[in-house]
Amino acid sequence: MELRLCAALAASVSILAICTPVAAQTKPEKPANAATDPAIIVTGSRVVANGNNQPTPVTVVSAVDLLAAHPTNLSEALSELPIFAGSRSQYSNTGTSGAAGAPATSTNALNVLNLRNMGLARSLILWDGHRMPMSTPEGFVDIDTIPQMLLKRVDVVTGGASAVYGSDAIVGVANFVTDTGFNGVKFNIQKGISTYGDGGTVDMGLAGGFKFFDDRAHVLLGATWRKDDGIDSKFARAWGNDVRTLQGAGTAASPYFPMNGARQNNVTFGGKINSGVLADQQFLAGGTLGAFNHGSKSCAGGTIPTSLPYECGGDGGYYNGQIRATLDMKQFFARLDLDITDNLQFNQSLSYVDKYSVGTVNWIANQAITINRDNAFLPASAVTAMTNAGQTSFSMGKIFTDLPRTQLVTSSQQLVSISQLKGKIGEHWRWDANFTHGDTNFRVDQPYALDMSHFYAGIDSVMSGGKAVCRAALTNAAYANCVPINIFGTGSITPDMANYLFHKVGWTTKLKMDDLAANIMGSPFSTWAGPVNIALSGEWRKSSEEVISESLPTNRVVCAGSGISTTTGACNANQSLYSGNVANMPYSTTTVYEFAVEGNIPLLRDMAFAKSLNLNLAYRHAHYDRAGDADTWKIGATWEVADFLTLRATRSRDFRAPTLDELFRPQATSLTSGFFDYLPASANPAQSPLNTINVPTVNGGNPNLKPEIGNTISLGAVFRPTRKLSLAIDYFDIKVKNFIYLVQGNSTEPQQVCYDSKGTSPYCALVARGLGIYDANAANALSSANAVSTWYQLPINIAEQTTYGADIELNYRTSLNHQPLNLRVMATWQPHVRFKQAGVVDNDYAGAAFGSNGVQATPKWRVTAFLDYKVTDNLSINISERWRAKLHYHSSPTVVVAAPDTIKDVAYTNLGASLDVPMGRAKAQMFLNISNLFNVTPPVAGFWGNPNPGQFGEFVAGDDVIGRYFTFGIRGKF
Repeated sequence: MELRLCAALAASVSILAICTPVAAQTKPEKPANAATDPAIIVTGSRVVANGNNQPTPVTVVSAVDLLAAHPTNLSEALSELPIFAGSRSQYSNTGTSGAAGAPATSTNALNVLNLRNMGLARSLILWDGHRMPMSTPEGFVDIDTIPQMLLKRVDVVTGGASAVYGSDAIVGVANFVTDTGFNGVKFNIQKGISTYGDGGTVDMGLAGGFKFFDDRAHVLLGATWRKDDGIDSKFARAWGNDVRTLQGAGTAASPYFPMNGARQNNVTFGGKINSGVLADQQFLAGGTLGAFNHGSKSCAGGTIPTSLPYECGGDGGYYNGQIRATLDMKQFFARLDLDITDNLQFNQSLSYVDKYSVGTVNWIANQAITINRDNAFLPASAVTAMTNAGQTSFSMGKIFTDLPRTQLVTSSQQLVSISQLKGKIGEHWRWDANFTHGDTNFRVDQPYALDMSHFYAGIDSVMSGGKAVCRAALTNAAYANCVPINIFGTGSITPDMANYLFHKVGWTTKLKMDDLAANIMGSPFSTWAGPVNIALSGEWRKSSEEVISESLPTNRVVCAGSGISTTTGACNANQSLYSGNVANMPYSTTTVYEFAVEGNIPLLRDMAFAKSLNLNLAYRHAHYDRAGDADTWKIGATWEVADFLTLRATRSRDFRAPTLDELFRPQATSLTSGFFDYLPASANPAQSPLNTINVPTVNGGNPNLKPEIGNTISLGAVFRPTRKLSLAIDYFDIKVKNFIYLVQGNSTEPQQVCYDSKGTSPYCALVARGLGIYDANAANALSSANAVSTWYQLPINIAEQTTYGADIELNYRTSLNHQPLNLRVMATWQPHVRFKQAGVVDNDYAGAAFGSNGVQATPKWRVTAFLDYKVTDNLSINISERWRAKLHYHSSPTVVVAAPDTIKDVAYTNLGASLDVPMGRAKAQMFLNISNLFNVTPPVAGFWGNPNPGQFGEFVAGDDVIGRYFTFGIRGKF
């Protein structure tokens, strides 16, 4: 049966070394019947019995071969396939979300697939055909939560499948299929290390399958452990020391340009004075004063606007980002299959995953610290100079390299239980009933959360009784234990001072899903071309979310009456108490009821012009208590013209319901700096935008969201000129309307639309101004009283996203020296990913390295090739090659980047070898894999959205930032 399935799939579905050669058939096979042969399962349909009749393209990849090409992690191996772009992984740029409209998740080691870079939440993840519960508040499914030790293959449906599977399958489906028939014991032990001696990993796994009760019962057990040391500092790589950024203003007068060696000229590691008589001096080691050496505004490649606080070279500060987060992950898996009767079976799957990760973000920085003249630690020379000038305070900027870098420690525990009963009714019908329960506890801790009250009190010290004390302690008993902080120079902050500044705070998100589904499938009658298969489905699903936080945005710094100096900039009552905060979210639920029907109708068989012609139809109605009704459908056809040619086509309407987080995320307020107010530039285009400092930003959900609607067309052809060679070409065209997009009022384009409308645009609701004046030419519009008072960020159904292109896959099997050799080449051409936002110039993410809201790279051409060769009966080698096309920097046509606006193309080579070794009764292999064989460094890049030198965005997401990496180990089974 498995050989027959492989033969069918090989005809129209890409296969990577999962099928053995199939003997030539001496007579035509009887058409497979999904009702009488439930062992045949094709992801993407409940009624299609084999790959020949599947109108929607499916890419099938073997878990064994994926891990052979990239043994570090299955999710990373999948992300390197060209059908994916913009996936999130442990290697993602810290601080970016990787998906249009999705807020940056606070998970460091999250592995989320992204089909065609249409959004992390727009692909449905299945485990053995069952919907996986979400792993994060954003609705993402971390595929690390799927047990991998006994995984057989991954089926990826590269087209809309909501009519079959429901919400989230708007772009496609990835189904992780367990080897439920495995018997015996298998093990895997491996160690990884980079060519630089860092980034060490250890993986161990053990699994077994056993039959009992006269073979009527079968149990699977498995456990894996992965330990990844991560790489904490980008300075561990030569390219990280370049401090790459994109500088400029992005205008025709001042284009963005990439550069190395950028510095921020209003901060230093010891502290830079930015106002008064001591301006342009800095504190050196020991707290002594010295001159600040400026860099240049005229740099190689372009000129930095004088209004921006950056220079090339000089003494200014820069930041340090993490390359890869640490990870400690444990997986446990159990499954029981039981034949209750010949026509009734029961199976129960249990999965538990525990993940712990530490993400290191950056040093704490402050560009506007107010220092009073009577500060206890201020050098006498500075006091004298200020006194002579009649100056009582100055503003200072500092990057606190002598304090711990900000960290996010995430831990999650996810339990998934799937119970299923299935059976037959007569000879023509089969049924199943399933219950899936998911329970996730998702915890984020900040071990070094800066207490802003302690910070303001500690840095405002005076001399009293011959010693340094906090000014607040003199008048407020609440600050009796305040520790004065010496922030002048490097190395001046003692451990006691640091301990006073920090608290450990965090928040817990509790996610649950209960899903009850029933299906009945069968063949009520046959046409002369074969049996007509239909499926009826019903489903009820309830999801819930709750957030419990110890770091609330309502906890504010208290300035009035605190005893802390209220000199301008020293204490801001709008600021949250901690440097990071999350609002509580009360227990919230959403419930959906769904009904679906699908049919596969054979129209022709064994005709001169058609070996077979099949029509596939599907319809689903869903009712969401929060989002209303949604109707989806699919029409598909498969035409096997001859043995060497199959044509297929699909038209579908799909949907994605808003998540609970998008609907009900409570409003959280934080103070922000570095965003620009474009109202002054609207009055005078020559005027630079105004850099806003300490303006509150409010981020929350939107209960008025409606489902996204997708429309997909796919057209494909599979050529099989010989038994050794096949070529599949599939065209896709996807349009998503009602696109849920996180609109940021502080972004450039929404502001410009608002100001051009003189206040009539709905975008103006996202920018609160003191006088409510949005007409730049009106009286008092540019006065300080009309300054921005609050920015708002809300998800809104205000956009449309479209893409088209083609997937190309070539498979060739032959022998060399009487040993098998297999070649597979996969390519995706995606010339456009257009994002259309009302009132805003269209963005095209295709061919761009970076886009708005953290969108990651979508190269127009992506190619991955695999070559496997069994050199001898005991020795095998595999080579994989991954290439992406060149990119330009920005997705918006209104943003100007100086020529050449190009991030070069890049290719990476992986080499692997495995050797069969005797080990008693076990069949064991020793293996070695070298990723990035030629140690190719990531091409120079720079993220336009954050020019702070070294902060993040110095490489293209998906490029290799680790360098050459060795993985070696032993695996086997007995």
